Amino acid sequence: MERKTISSTKNNRLLYTPLPKPTRSGYQILYGKFLDCDPDKYVLSQQIKTFDMSAILMIHQYGCALGHVFLIDMKGITFTHFTKINPLQLKKFFVYLQEGMPIRLKAMYFINIP
Repeated sequence: MERKTISSTKNNRLLYTPLPKPTRSGYQILYGKFLDCDPDKYVLSQQIKTFDMSAILMIHQYGCALGHVFLIDMKGITFTHFTKINPLQLKKFFVYLQEGMPIRLKAMYFINIP
C-alpha cells in the first residue's frame, strides 16, 4: 500500500502561512484558507494537525512575538462542514490552543463566513 505524504493529504486541502508583516501592535499573523472545500474530504483532525504544525513552524522561523493572531478565511465552507465536527474534539483543541500551545494568542478572526 502506498503511503501518503503530508503534502498529498493535508496541504492540498488547507493552507496556513504566516503573513510577512506583523500588526501595528507587533503581533504575528497566521493566515489559514481552505483550498479544497469539498465537505466529503473535510476532516477536523487533519485541520488541527496542519494548523499546529504551521503555528510551530511560524515560531521557529520568525521567533517569539508579542502575540499571535489567527486569520481564517471561511470562503467555500458550508453547513455540511460543521456537521462533520465533533464538539468534544473542538473543545479539546481550543483548550490546547489557549493553555498548551507555546504562543500568546491575542485574537482569532474568521472572514468570509457563509
